[in-house]
Amino acid sequence: MVPGTGADHDRLADEITGKVFGGLIQEIPDYKYVGPGNSTFVKAVEDGTFYGEMWLRAKKVAD
Repeated sequence: MVPGTGADHDRLADEITGKVFGGLIQEIPDYKYVGPGNSTFVKAVEDGTFYGEMWLRAKKVAD
């Protein structure tokens, strides 16, 4: 799961996706991306901002 917060619903979803596929996956050596099947979830928070998560299909790399 990759979380994020922001002021705009669509922009937050794009930022999370860009962060993940722009290099974050390569920074986690213990897991390998095995997608597709990704899910991005964004919801409004009471203060008017948004909270979002991206869930990915990944597999633990054998030691």
